[in-house]
Parts: sequence; structure tokens; C-alpha cells
Amino acid sequence: MHKAIVQRECTIAGTMNVQYPDNHNVQPDCTSWLYYRYTKGWQVWVTKGMYIVDTKGIGITVPFELSFEKRNHVYRVFNEEIPSVTTVMKAAGTYSSYADIPSHILERAADIGNEVHRVVEKWAKEGDWALETDDSSAAAYLVGFKDFIRMGVFTPLHSEIQLYDPDLWYAGTIDLVGEMNDRLCIIDVKTTNKLNESAIGLQTAAYENLIGLWGADLIEFYGGVMDRFALHLTKTGKWSFYRADDPTDWGFFKQALELYNG
Repeated sequence: MHKAIVQRECTIAGTMNVQYPDNHNVQPDCTSWLYYRYTKGWQVWVTKGMYIVDTKGIGITVPFELSFEKRNHVYRVFNEEIPSVTTVMKAAGTYSSYADIPSHILERAADIGNEVHRVVEKWAKEGDWALETDDSSAAAYLVGFKDFIRMGVFTPLHSEIQLYDPDLWYAGTIDLVGEMNDRLCIIDVKTTNKLNESAIGLQTAAYENLIGLWGADLIEFYGGVMDRFALHLTKTGKWSFYRADDPTDWGFFKQALELYNG
């Protein structure tokens, strides 16, 4: 039996006071909440729907103060805008440019990508192996994903998890965090025509740092090591796996962040 997929929930009536180190003070109303412990020693309560997914009750803290506006791809922390990983990389010129591609093609590609991610998230959170979609174009990409999960090597722990770094000030959504070959790993799902391997390295390194901030206990449980991958799905139903293992990736992302911040 894998270490994964255990849900714990505690029910509390009334309100709770959450004291943050930066003096933010919130009192959310709640009836059913999940409890996590943040690695710096202060405590966070997050809304129902986020799960502790380890048999020892170890998971990734979900910061409820972080919100995401999907249509405009904008993250906010307590209503203050915070740049995304991809925004930082685009501004620094380290992310693929699609300036020459007509807007209607980009919009359609984004719709397909969003639908693929929606179905992947449903599989990860609900165990929905049907992978059904009404979008025939997205269905073609999901053929490859079905082939991948049928191998039985990956167990999801978290999906579409949104985290941020309060010090370096960036945020991102991690497609999949899970266990593969008894090791903790990140998988970024891609539906682009070509895979930008250098961008994948920086992007997943930024995500690894976020998990280190909000899930240090989980990383420690897996021996202090986390692998980084991209799962590239294509419209022909094929898939490929890319491993990002360049130790300089994180340093280059921090340089991109410095360029972004001017």
C-alpha cells in the first residue's frame, strides 16, 4: 500500500483567530475546516476541500490568503497582487514567446490546456479514471495521459495546488505532486507543441522552493529529496517525460525574479 491518499478532517464551530508573523490578523467564519501546521511554527486553518494526504498526517500547507483569478491569471495575497512563476519568466525572457501566433489560436490552445488540466485534477482528487471531456481536441491529449497513468508508477498526493513565497514574492500553481518509485516528485503537465526544456527547469525549481516552504515535513518524510518532471502530452495521443535535474535551475529563476523586480 502506498503512503498516500488519506484524508483527515476536523469540524469546529464558530470563528478562529489566525495570527501571522507580519501582523495580518483574520477571523474566518467556518463550520468545517482542515488543519495544517506551517513549518515556521505558526498555525493556519484552511477551508474544507484541501486534504492531508499522507498516512502520518503530513502534507502541504495550503495558504488560504492566496487567491487566483483564472481568467486574467492573477494571484493575490490578501488582495495584493503577486507575480506568477510564468509572469516572472516571461518578463525575464526565459519563457517561450508566442508573439507571432494569432490570438485566436493562442486562445484555443489555452482552452484545450485548461480542459486537460481540469480532467487531470479530477483524476488526481477523485480517482476518476474515465477522464471524460466534451472537448474532442482535449480528448486527444488525454489519450496520452491515460497511457501514462495506466503504468501505475505515479500516485497523486496533491493537484493544482497554489502556493507562494512571502519573502521572494511570487506564486504558482503546481499541477501534480506525488509519489513515483517511492520518491516525492513534481509533475508539470504540458500541452504545448514543443517542450521548452530550459523553461521547465526554472519553472519546476520555483515550484520546488514553494513546496519546501509549505511542505517541508512532506519532503523530509521522503528523505529530503524531490524530483522534478514535465509530462508532455500531444494532440496525437503520445506522451513523453522530461526530467529537470540541473542544480543551477533555482539560481537562474532567482536571477529572473531579480530582473522582473528591476
